[in-house]
Amino acid sequence: MLHRPGKEIERVTIENKEELLFDDLVWSDEAQKEHDAFAELLVENGVEVVYFGELFAQSLKEEDLRRELLSRVLRMDGLDDALLGLLLSWASEATPQEVADLLIAGATKREVMSRFGGVKSLVLESMGDNDFVVKPTPNLYFQRDPAVFFRDGVVVSRMSTGARRKEAIYVGHLLSHHPYFSGITVLHSCDEMEGLDYSVEGGDVLVLSEGVLAVGVSQRTTPAAVDLLGKLISSRMGPVRILAVEIPRARSYMHLDTVFTMVDREVFMIYPGVQSVLKIWAMDYAGGRLESMEEMASLEEALRRSLGLEVLRFVETGGGDPLVAAREQWNDGTNTLAIAPGVVVTYRRNRASNQALREAGIKVFEIRGNELVRGRGGPRCMSMPMLRDGL
Repeated sequence: MLHRPGKEIERVTIENKEELLFDDLVWSDEAQKEHDAFAELLVENGVEVVYFGELFAQSLKEEDLRRELLSRVLRMDGLDDALLGLLLSWASEATPQEVADLLIAGATKREVMSRFGGVKSLVLESMGDNDFVVKPTPNLYFQRDPAVFFRDGVVVSRMSTGARRKEAIYVGHLLSHHPYFSGITVLHSCDEMEGLDYSVEGGDVLVLSEGVLAVGVSQRTTPAAVDLLGKLISSRMGPVRILAVEIPRARSYMHLDTVFTMVDREVFMIYPGVQSVLKIWAMDYAGGRLESMEEMASLEEALRRSLGLEVLRFVETGGGDPLVAAREQWNDGTNTLAIAPGVVVTYRRNRASNQALREAGIKVFEIRGNELVRGRGGPRCMSMPMLRDGL
């Protein structure tokens, strides 16, 4: 599943970019062209692509569902009863697509006043004309993070930051109310963690095999959430091993997949700048309980023992040059998307990393991402795999 970036990324300004988790402003027209080329490449290589925006609108056909979802997320935006009532009344008459557009792109005070006229609301009166009454979700094109598909189920994330918390709610709604996902076991970790200082995001979860996940303990995923994830999965989907990988808590390493990805059955890409400081624990879960926990001496040992590998190889971001590696890691050179064993999609700009992959025997498809990367995410970040062929 992909999300084609739209009006929501045009909501990011110099003034609000940090709050919305952007480091720079994205040229939306060019970003859409880059994203379209990415989707076309996937389709050409046998991947079935569906779009979040289209499915989300279809999931809002019933008035009761529109009102229920709106009420939940608008409360998160701090609206009072007057504004909430106004928007819920509008949602009763609006089309599903209009409601989806509002939830994704948000709305400013100026836009609300223009569309609905005045309303007696202290919240509205206290806002500037360009303040958001409904906050946008410009990070939504990074579809990896709101949920993780594993075996015959899916775990809905609980996002770390307020700027992204709605995304998991939207995806959870979609999974529960669209017939495309009927029959799938949906685990709502966002609900399980409500009121707790826990968070887990999909960029920290790597599906290494049918029975093994690597999960980052990072800026965005907390240790307690990793434990809860293991208990949730094992209680509903059967035993699972989690390799908990602690990485530096920094913006540049926000998720595990910014420093470590799997590119073939026994080949992994890693950013050498963090390899020596990683801490790894092998945690085995069954029946909703933690059965065993062991600290591993190295990532290599953890992968060998957990995946039954006699031989494995690491490909270094930047081809081994520390300065090049640091630059290309920042531009998501490690964030490869494996579409088959030994076949990956990467950003064209990361020349040294791509060459290192090719020298390791990996087939590399390059895409342009000069605008997409400004949101701090690569091809893996932009995709949510839902059904995988077995290895």
